[in-house]
Order: sequence, then C-alpha cells, then structure tokens
Amino acid sequence: MKRAPWTSCWLWSQLTAMLASSFLWLMVGAVWPMLWVVGLVYGVALVAGRHSRAGLSWRFGVRPASELENRMVLAGIVPIARLRGRLQPRVWVSRRPEISVVMPTRSDLVIGPSLITSVVTGQRPAEELSAMVSYALGQEPVRSSLLVAVVDVCCTPWRVIEVAIAKLAPVVGRMPLAGLAWRVRWVVFAVAVIGAAHQGRWVGMAGVAAVAALTWSTGFFNRRWMSRWVKLGDDQVRTDGLGATLATMIRRRSTALADLERADALSRGAGT
Repeated sequence: MKRAPWTSCWLWSQLTAMLASSFLWLMVGAVWPMLWVVGLVYGVALVAGRHSRAGLSWRFGVRPASELENRMVLAGIVPIARLRGRLQPRVWVSRRPEISVVMPTRSDLVIGPSLITSVVTGQRPAEELSAMVSYALGQEPVRSSLLVAVVDVCCTPWRVIEVAIAKLAPVVGRMPLAGLAWRVRWVVFAVAVIGAAHQGRWVGMAGVAAVAALTWSTGFFNRRWMSRWVKLGDDQVRTDGLGATLATMIRRRSTALADLERADALSRGAGT
C-alpha cells in the first residue's frame, strides 16, 4: 500500500513518544505482566471502535446533530465539492468547548458547541464555515489513519506524561532558574558523556548522548510536523477556492508575523 506523503514527517515527530513509551511499557510490564494484557485489550478496543458512535463519543464527546443543526451545517458547506450529495458527512455536535471543527473520517463531521451556536443563529457566515470544514477535511487523512491510531495507543504512557508536563509548565515557567537550567543542559550532558567515557561505561555514555539528542530533536521534529499539519489543511482550503476567506479569518484574529505570512500565501494561492 502506498504510504501517504505526510507519514515520514509524522513518524519523526513521534520518535520520542515511541521510545519513551516502549521503555515504560517494558519497565512496568516486567513488574506487572498483566498490564500488557490489559493494555493490549484496551488498545485493540480503542483502535477497532474509534469511528463508531461510542468511539466518537469517547474521543470528542459528541451527540447527533438536531435536524436544524444538520440542515444548516450541510447548507453551509455546499461550496466543498468533496462533501456534496451522497458524499455529505454525518454531522455530530461536540460538548467540549475546546473543539471547533474536526473530521475524524470522510463521512463524519464534528462541530464544536460555540461554532454550532454561531451557525444556527446566523452569526457565522456560510463561507467561513466552509473554510473551517475544508481545513478539517485536509487533515482528515491523518485523523482517520490506522497507523496514527495504533501509534497513539502504544504511546499512551508518553501522552500521560505530556498532560502532566502541560499542567506543570506554567508553574515551572515562573521559576527563575528553570529557563537557565534548560539552556545549560548541554554542559551537564557533556560532563556526563565525558565522565562515562573516561570510566569506560560505553552503554551509559550512549544513553546520555541519546537523551541529549532527543532534547533537541523532539522540539525540532514537532515544529516540522506542526508546519506540515497546517499545510495539509491550507492546501485543501486552496483546492476548494476558499483561501481568501480563511486568510481574512486569520488576519482578524492574529497580528503575528507568521500568521500574516500564512494569510498572504492563502490569498495568493501560493504554497506555505
């Protein structure tokens, strides 16, 4: 089967998650082997049922759209040729405020609570809804990918760590020495590598060097993937002829240089 063009970029961004999760699964599983069985059953169930109603409810907190919501959403996305007629998706409404528009599959469209309210009350122009759905459509191949689903389940231990880090980041960020400690990490790693080499602990030296490399590569590959992730959506928006609409929306909400450059590219139909 032909591999999607975004797959390599995405896999590199998952490198740290896969390595860390593999280590944690091995370490915990050695202490409690039954955890492997529980994890396997959990993973198979989650992957197999991810596109079912129960799976969508678990992932996005959805409910079926009402008749009015369904009619107004489908009327608003008429400009998107790939979602017309028999290709119209099922419309779901999320109860989670952080969700705006998501397409977990080509036949399922999840609309966030704030957006559905603005659509039903006429506060959101139809062309803006179309641009947002088109953007989500461009990212749908990633969200519906079996490979992505399997890797995400396998990387559950790292996802838990990421959530914990996100919660602690604001607190750590206020500590004066936190930023300095991160910037001088290369000195600490260099001392550790030299010490391990001097004592002939080659395995330890390789481990420290690998961790040091990951502290740089994780951010680098994540930024690279985020850029590609945005490009997937933008490319679809341009294909659907909605680049100018999305560009206007971006300019309205942000004055950051990167966002303005993205809006300009969308307006001109150039690559990002």
